[in-house]
Amino acid sequence: MITKALFKKIRKYVKPKYLFQSEIRRCKCCGRISFIICLNEMDEFRICLRCRANLRYEMLAECLDEIPDLEQKMIVELDDRSPLYRKLRHYKNYTRTFYSEKVPFGTVTDKGTRCEDIQNMTFADNSIDLMVSSD
Repeated sequence: MITKALFKKIRKYVKPKYLFQSEIRRCKCCGRISFIICLNEMDEFRICLRCRANLRYEMLAECLDEIPDLEQKMIVELDDRSPLYRKLRHYKNYTRTFYSEKVPFGTVTDKGTRCEDIQNMTFADNSIDLMVSSD
């Protein structure tokens, strides 16, 4: 059943001509049944209302599912707002990063994200097994 809040979100973001291209299905990123809104005719602009994943993040989630022993790997994600967080947060060796010139590199925030410069990372040499980025 569509709640009033969900209906307001849908009306805010979806143009009527794309509404019929939207769908209810299981999101490959968060794994939950969700309304996937279509914002225009391109697949990249279909977004899960629950986790904000677009096609790119759903494809990344599928690729991550194929990696053996993922829970044992040191994973660094170059996006502190990624919808993949729900999927990866349970792994003890998972770190989300962000970039800011105002924060010393290597600093971990109270939200558990780490400030890094991808050109000069503060991780130990050869310590990262997998680096995830949607760019």
